[in-house]
Amino acid sequence: MASHLHPSNCVGVRNFAELHGHNELVTRADQFILHNFTLVAASEEFHEMTANNLEAIIASSYLNVRSEVRVIHSVVVIFAGSINCFPLSLDNALLQYIPSFVLALVRLHSVTTVVCNCR
Repeated sequence: MASHLHPSNCVGVRNFAELHGHNELVTRADQFILHNFTLVAASEEFHEMTANNLEAIIASSYLNVRSEVRVIHSVVVIFAGSINCFPLSLDNALLQYIPSFVLALVRLHSVTTVVCNCR
């Protein structure tokens, strides 16, 4: 399965592997997600990522993105697709490098305001 990882299926493969205790496949899927985050975030399966998994991914120093703003955009997109409060902290260490005025604008967005208050 690891050799068939693709941005369109890696989240589902990761969730399957975690459910069935295949730790090596979980690790390989996580590495794939970290290396291809922008492509994975654009896929429909990205919405199936759990809050804990997403937080671990965006907290990783191995996350491969050109700009942290892409991470914020991806997080906002996943929140917008979720009816429930998604308990993800926007105070993540990775996000400390985003200019404060950009974070202020993101926090003003109604979806992220709800999320920021979900602690």
